[in-house]
Amino acid sequence: MPLGSQRPPAVIVAGLLLAGTLFTAGAERAAAAAPVKVMDFNICGAICNHGGYGVVEDVRNRVLRFRPAILTLNEVCAGQFWRLTSRLKGSAWEMSGVFRPQRHDSRCPGGGFGDAVLTAGAVGRREVLPLPNLGPEHRAVLCLRTSAGGGPVLACTLHLVTGRGTTGSREKYLQSAAAARALNSRAARGAVIVGGDFNLVPGQMGALLNAGRGGRFFDVDPQAAATHGRKIDYILFSRGHFANPSGGPEWSKYSDHRALLGQATRR
Repeated sequence: MPLGSQRPPAVIVAGLLLAGTLFTAGAERAAAAAPVKVMDFNICGAICNHGGYGVVEDVRNRVLRFRPAILTLNEVCAGQFWRLTSRLKGSAWEMSGVFRPQRHDSRCPGGGFGDAVLTAGAVGRREVLPLPNLGPEHRAVLCLRTSAGGGPVLACTLHLVTGRGTTGSREKYLQSAAAARALNSRAARGAVIVGGDFNLVPGQMGALLNAGRGGRFFDVDPQAAATHGRKIDYILFSRGHFANPSGGPEWSKYSDHRALLGQATRR
């Protein structure tokens, strides 16, 4: 047999296979240890922007800079969602996802107005967790099955009513209780990330954040992201699957809310 065609000894082959296995395992651990970045933003797409696309470019620029695994958006016009996904396609940080209208709004081209969840991973099954609605809107928790930080995750967003008046106050109470039940239940079965405009201050978030009340989440930004002088926007990670939270708000001229950036690592 020519020298150049000699087979390597079995011990060398075994060593190479072992090295490849260790390298793959190490790469997977490193990917899992990297922070899972999330951006949440109520973009005020109709009231502040009248369906315009300036806020879309603002969101796109923040995405390209921060590179979140998950992006959750509230008060989005359907046209703004489609423009954003189009602008991110083929960019340095591609994201795609799902949109759900909660009502018709004449300020939005085409009329659709609601919530969106985008992911830098694969777009899996869309899920809608119903909420009680006492008025004409059809609000719900919008979720997307995807992957983040080396594992599967249910990424969700919601926008609860503001709670004005007796009926509004009751509606917000019913919606927040239903959302807490549904999200805690899913966090008991797997990793969950939630971003959204809860219209609740931190002291009203116990059903999700207080383990003594059955809450299974932590907030990346416990006090800082104030809207109209109150913190009502949140990024929540299921504490059984994530750790080491950090985050904070960023001002935008396009919205009456702050963009909220946060991250945590997989356990």
